[in-house]
Amino acid sequence: TLVFDQPLGDLGRVTRKSISSHEFKFRVWDENPVTIKEVQVSCGCTVPDDSLIGVELKPGSEHTLRITVRPDGGPTIQTKSLRVITTPSSDVPVVLAVSYTPKRVPQISVNKLVVDGEIDFATSAKLTVSFQRNPSDAKLELIRTECEFGDFLLAEQKPSEVTSLFNVSTGETITKDTLELSFRGKAYSDFGTHKGNMTLAFSDGTEISVPTEIKISHPIKTSLEKVFVGVVNSGESNEDFLRITRASDDHLTVSHEGELISSVSLSENMLTIRTTAPGSKGRHEANVLISSKSFPTLTIPVVCIVK
Repeated sequence: TLVFDQPLGDLGRVTRKSISSHEFKFRVWDENPVTIKEVQVSCGCTVPDDSLIGVELKPGSEHTLRITVRPDGGPTIQTKSLRVITTPSSDVPVVLAVSYTPKRVPQISVNKLVVDGEIDFATSAKLTVSFQRNPSDAKLELIRTECEFGDFLLAEQKPSEVTSLFNVSTGETITKDTLELSFRGKAYSDFGTHKGNMTLAFSDGTEISVPTEIKISHPIKTSLEKVFVGVVNSGESNEDFLRITRASDDHLTVSHEGELISSVSLSENMLTIRTTAPGSKGRHEANVLISSKSFPTLTIPVVCIVK
């Protein structure tokens, strides 16, 4: 027979998916040796130490059965049971139990982080995180941020705006926090919208993933992103005009590629594109290239359809 000092263990308040342990101390109260054949558990989140399994325990000897618990959630007190099977079998089954009270998992809501910036320009964005917690829990703090893009870091964390309300359904007072985060970083060198995720890790082990978009525009902007000359006849010539704005006073050079474009010229902030339709029917494409020393080349597609 195995006699346990305390067959019920209490882990107290624990965080979901955290790892907790408890030790059950016992003594072999028998005239003959006893062997623990198996320790059966009621839940897969409870794992007993197997170092005593199959070991012959001498009469009168004292031992410790250690278990590890990884709480699997639930809003109320949880109890996990263990059944110790011995050889020879005991007339009275040895049943142990361990209980714990789950900490409230914060109900976190967060808006999508959208960053607008230009190539090689430092830019910033703000993110608001709202969550609920139990006031008896320790203050929830942001301890780490990770961004797939790698270029954006947490710049500052403003003090939480805290309000409290009474939850009628549970009879508990819930604390609502609003945390405003500010991020800053250097924009990517690629144009367009880059999608990914930013991870926010909190002091209670909670992690949330924030959908993130970084929209990168070229510092040289044109009145049209693409020029469609139209449906034209073979050999027909056309002129199109684009207005250019720039973020710096860098000298701009223009060039072109593709037989559709006959010439391009830049006068102050006006770009003139001259095209001559090729002899073959169908869709024809070409590109206007705008370059400077400070920024990557901006490409403007030019398209026409020869009928």
